[in-house]
Amino acid sequence: MSSSLRDFLHTAERSVAEATARVAAQRDIVGNTQANGDDVFLAAQLLRCLEENLVMLVDHRDQVLALLGRCDRPGLSANRLRRRLGPPVDRA
Repeated sequence: MSSSLRDFLHTAERSVAEATARVAAQRDIVGNTQANGDDVFLAAQLLRCLEENLVMLVDHRDQVLALLGRCDRPGLSANRLRRRLGPPVDRA
């Protein structure tokens, strides 16, 4: 495995971890905002953007893993995550 690919993988995994933490924090904000009876539309839209960013980062990580021969089907993790997240939030 080349050193540059290991560096790319390290960066990709760190980015996925950081994005996962941001999504979790934003979910807490949406939950707390909703519990207070406030409008959650903007907070939920930001959450959706963060989730989509996470999907792209997971896809990128899978592509790096595929280059390293560690992932047979790049994009599979990202597609599963995308299905789990579901459709965007609509303003109610």
